[in-house]
Amino acid sequence: MAKPTLSNINASQEAWDADGQTNITILRDGPMPIKKKDPGNEADISTVYPPAEYEDCLVSVAHSSLGRRLYFCDGTNWRLVNLT
Repeated sequence: MAKPTLSNINASQEAWDADGQTNITILRDGPMPIKKKDPGNEADISTVYPPAEYEDCLVSVAHSSLGRRLYFCDGTNWRLVNLT
């Protein structure tokens, strides 16, 4: 059996490394994208994104009555960010 060939991870154009390269380019060249949860609330965020695994992360939630709100995770809970 022949030894399999390795993917060219330096090209950053194809295969498994393409998503990583795209994300790095977005972060380097523009505003940082924030994960969106539509629709949702604090309970939904904690179910989908357990706080202990997402410390120091942001998520944008589209509430049905409040509109879009930004939440920050402190490692224990998702907290509403008050921007006013």
